[in-house]
Amino acid sequence: GHETVAHTITWALYLVGLYPDVQAKIHEELDGIFGTDLNRYVTETDLNDMKYLECVLKETNRLYSVVPIIARHLHEDTEI
Repeated sequence: GHETVAHTITWALYLVGLYPDVQAKIHEELDGIFGTDLNRYVTETDLNDMKYLECVLKETNRLYSVVPIIARHLHEDTEI
């Protein structure tokens, strides 16, 4: 839902604010994709080219997961 997206974006913005070098790298990546054309719409190709930003979002999810992690425990030994 929208709350999970908002949660991830909030933490991502917080973390990017803490690390100016990461912010600069994201800015550089976006400049490389959009150049000076700030009025055009984002395309699927653009999204696929945002490799570093994708990594930042995945790392944000790793650090601040929206979904609680539930560990599974076996009650008896299992042979595979």
